[in-house]
Formats: sequence, C-alpha cells, structure tokens
Amino acid sequence: MKKLQNILISTRTMAVLLLVYAFSMAYATFLENDYGTPTAKALIYEAKWFELVMVLLILNFVGNIARYRLWKREKWPVLVFHLSFILIFVGGAITRYISFEGTMHIREGETSNEIVTDKNFFKIQVEEKGDVLNYQDVPYLMSPLHKDFKATYDFHGKEVKVFTKDYIQRKKRQLNC
Repeated sequence: MKKLQNILISTRTMAVLLLVYAFSMAYATFLENDYGTPTAKALIYEAKWFELVMVLLILNFVGNIARYRLWKREKWPVLVFHLSFILIFVGGAITRYISFEGTMHIREGETSNEIVTDKNFFKIQVEEKGDVLNYQDVPYLMSPLHKDFKATYDFHGKEVKVFTKDYIQRKKRQLNC
C-alpha cells in the first residue's frame, strides 16, 4: 500500500498527469475546431478517463500538501498554488455534475422561463393516415465520428426501423428565391 501511495502521490506522477491533462485539452481544441463542440465534449471533456486524470490530480495535490507539510508558514505560497488547482478541479466537477447548459432567448422588456438544452436528441415521430405516434427522445452525439444510430419502433404492430445514413457537418438548408 505504501509503495502504491508513493507512486500515486509524487511530483513525477503529477508532472505526467499535468502533461496528459494539457495535451488532452490541446487535442480537444483541435477536435472542437474540426468536428464541433459536442464531439470535443463527448470524446475528451466528458470522458471517464479525463475525469480520472482530474481525480488523480486532486489526490496528488492533496497528498503533496501532506507529504511536504505545506501548511507551515514559510511554505504558504506553494500551499496556495496547490489549493488553487484543487479549487479549479473541484469547481469543474461541480459544474460538470450539477449545472445545466442551454440557451435562453429573451427579447428586450420580456421575461422567459424556458431554456433550450445544448444536448442533441433524435426526436422520432411516426405518422400514417393522420395517426401520429411520438416516441421518447433519444440523446445522441451528432458527429462524423458517431454515425451508428439504430433503433426499432413499434407502430401499431408494424416494425419501423430508424438508422443514420450519413452526417454532414454544419449543413444548412437554403432557399433560393
């Protein structure tokens, strides 16, 4: 147990974790530029491995505070440095797990209580001869890296299959008048 603790809580491990963290965020920036924000969020920022890196960094910072007794008066500047990183990572975790992202459209002089989420969903509605059935919205990451949506729905005993065919990035419909 002591050996594992020495490996996890060391300046070498911290340096490696900080490099992994920095390179991941740099890669996410390029990924976001090429494939959009939802893709960067899904593959980097909201990925379990990225969260694990942040948890290990927090443990490492806390462990190094204890190991080097940074609470002593002459080491306070280094303590503040470590605590600031802990605060940043904890704040990010609170934002990640408790917050809600979306857009609220408010015109001047008006109020609103509606928020449009930034998450993407497939909204399935089947209609035949005026008979309409709406099915539960399915959360889905829309990106060129995820083109494998498949679902089967029952419409009054008939099987309706839905699947993605292709993804066209930033496609807009345009009317030529």
